[in-house]
Order: sequence, then C-alpha cells, then structure tokens
Amino acid sequence: MRDVGAGEPLGRDPSYSKGLAGKRLHVENRVPCGASNPYLVGAAAIAAGLDGIRNRIEPPPKTDGLAYGLEGPTPIPTRLKAALDELEKDTTLRGLMGEELIHLFLAVKRHEISKATDHARDFNSPGWTDRVDDFEVAELFEFL
Repeated sequence: MRDVGAGEPLGRDPSYSKGLAGKRLHVENRVPCGASNPYLVGAAAIAAGLDGIRNRIEPPPKTDGLAYGLEGPTPIPTRLKAALDELEKDTTLRGLMGEELIHLFLAVKRHEISKATDHARDFNSPGWTDRVDDFEVAELFEFL
C-alpha cells in the first residue's frame, strides 16, 4: 500500500498502518496475471476483504523476502484447471460474487481448456506455459 500523493512505499503488508488514517490508498495485488480481467480481480479482492471483515479473520503474519518455498502458506494453483476446481469449491466467494457469474465463468474457462487440450501441442506438459503455441497465436491474435 502507498499514499497516492507521496509515491513512497509505506510497507508491503496490509497490517502496516502508520499514518494511513484518512488517506487515499493504492492497493497492489500481484497474484493475478496480466491476462486477468481487472474488474473480476478487483471484485474478488473486495469480496475476500469483506469475508475477512465479516468473519474477523486475522491476516497471516508478514512475510519478509521471497515467499516461494516457504512452509505454511497455502500454495496457489499453478494451472487453470486446478484454480477452477478450487473456485468451484469456494462457497464463500461463490456467495459473494454470485452463483450465476461463477457458473458462467467456470463454463467459459473450462471450454477454453478443452479447446487448448484438443488443439495445442503438449498442453499437459510442464513446459507448456513457457512458450507460445501456434494454437494460441491463431486463437488470440486472429484479427491482427
């Protein structure tokens, strides 16, 4: 978070609140990728915050340094199918975002996975996310 006017980082931790009362804040979420819909990402972050406030969920302790490989934090899914499976099980987020939105989102994303599985070479290989497949170029850049 940072004070919008100052441009100076105040801390990487949402529990860091020195001098923040009554100021406008910029909150940065680096978990989603650049291809994410920013409106859905924002809505999900607000929904998660509301859940935390309503249920008085204490945030985890501050993490110093890189979080990769740390014991304790729940790992985030690294493949879309696994992330969709987790979303489908998340009754809290489904309730806050709306059943219809989540149902349609899951259907669209699973259709995208099906198309990629059928047309991209080596879709299930570990290195697939490190390259751009001809299928992706044809699918995503058809109008260029």
